[in-house]
Amino acid sequence: LGACAEHSGSPLLAADFYSRSIESAPGYAKPRTNLAFIRLREGRMDAAQSLLDGSLRLYDGDPETWLGLALCSALAGDQQASTTSLSKAEALGGVDEYGRKFRQMLDELTPR
Repeated sequence: LGACAEHSGSPLLAADFYSRSIESAPGYAKPRTNLAFIRLREGRMDAAQSLLDGSLRLYDGDPETWLGLALCSALAGDQQASTTSLSKAEALGGVDEYGRKFRQMLDELTPR
């Protein structure tokens, strides 16, 4: 439900669904990662980082989690950590796809 709400342009509703999912299934990593991307778009870097760290502890094989970590690191100015995380995302999900996603999202998230 969170993904449907997010794709239909309702990030607040999506965040609510993801939060409920985290509460009802705390061992499931994906809603943490999804909620982290909403928090990134809101500019809530600490919340996003915490969610991504929690997601990674549960499952380290999701390229989206690594992408989120790469974005957090890049926005915090830690290029080495960003490159390492992006490399993991690319290894898991494809160099072209995740390299493109990273550049696009970083551009969207970078204040002008």
